[in-house]
Amino acid sequence: ARCALRLLPDTLIVFNEIVKREAMEYADMPEDKIAVCGIPQYDQYVKDAPSSRKEFFEKNGLDPAKHLLLYSPRGIKFSASDWAMIDFLHECISRGEIPNAQLFARFPPNDFLEEAELSRRPWLKYELPGVRFCSRQDHLIQGAIRSDDWDMNFGELKRLADLLAHASVVVGYSSSIIVDAAVFDKPLIAVGFEIKDNLPLTESPTEYYKTDHFAKALRSGGIHLAKDKKDLIEAINAYIKNPARDRNGRKRLAEEQCWRLDGKSGERIAEVVFEALK
Repeated sequence: ARCALRLLPDTLIVFNEIVKREAMEYADMPEDKIAVCGIPQYDQYVKDAPSSRKEFFEKNGLDPAKHLLLYSPRGIKFSASDWAMIDFLHECISRGEIPNAQLFARFPPNDFLEEAELSRRPWLKYELPGVRFCSRQDHLIQGAIRSDDWDMNFGELKRLADLLAHASVVVGYSSSIIVDAAVFDKPLIAVGFEIKDNLPLTESPTEYYKTDHFAKALRSGGIHLAKDKKDLIEAINAYIKNPARDRNGRKRLAEEQCWRLDGKSGERIAEVVFEALK
């Protein structure tokens, strides 16, 4: 999915059939040495019931009478458009173009917040999940914007599950959160236009739609790719009115990317590891 395998392992464990085919085609990995096991992080999604809507909304200062619009920023390393998109969605809600809604931003767990930008938006409900083992200053010294030293605990995975369970619509760019949201059958909108003009390619969030792995996700039919601001607003309102819209596509997306959602992916991985050790 990301790079060449310089040394082929004796056993390769992958999430799904897509990565299995890619390993065979691009890495010459023998089929009988590949084990498809699913995504272990999603076992918790299947096994644990989400918190009640009342409990979750009260805990996060949200209005349970309003629709929850979840925005997933791309992150400061890959996009210069996140704050502009947050402002645009906030303005649409404030003007009533997206009626009876509230915005919540969930920043990437390997990102750092831009405190100056955040201070200009006291109205924003947000979270920055993940534990970082180095400070942002340490990463800047090393020439890195984004944290590679991070992790998420089970409590944060539970919080993400609650957030997705109670979201009305999920909006973002080419984030993997679309797969998480598809597991919860939540309407998915990918922003397919530039909200800021004349960005270099390194700061353009829409460039990532050209990648092979995201093109596969789009072909599922479970993601609406908004072509402009008007299309984005109309799609949000249409999904709020009819959450079942594109449900078959979301089901297909979850099946293709997750392979099996039975709460036993971690168990399968353990069995493969133990068998390989023999």
